[in-house]
Amino acid sequence: MRQGSIDIRANKVVVTRPQGKEGQETIDAYGTPATFHQVMDDGKPIDGSARKMRYETATEFLKMSDHAVLTQDGSEIKGNVITYKIDEQRLMAKSGSKERVTTILQPNQFNNKKK
Repeated sequence: MRQGSIDIRANKVVVTRPQGKEGQETIDAYGTPATFHQVMDDGKPIDGSARKMRYETATEFLKMSDHAVLTQDGSEIKGNVITYKIDEQRLMAKSGSKERVTTILQPNQFNNKKK
């Protein structure tokens, strides 16, 4: 399923549109895993996977749950639930009761030009 620059792939996708409210669709995706891909404005891709995903088109809100992973530019975050506010590029991860959120952040690449 493609929505603008967002591509969601899954075993099962359910799109719900409130009657008379175009542009306010809710997309539920289920897979082993379901995947999410978006190319950001700076040209860098962001990828996610989880067994369940819910995307709300009106608010550009993505919720990934059950073995959720989000990667961008070599950095990775894993948790039981990851919520991602796409237009603000803001995310939050939560773990299960006996689990931890895992985050791997890559250092920024510096331009090593000689002066």
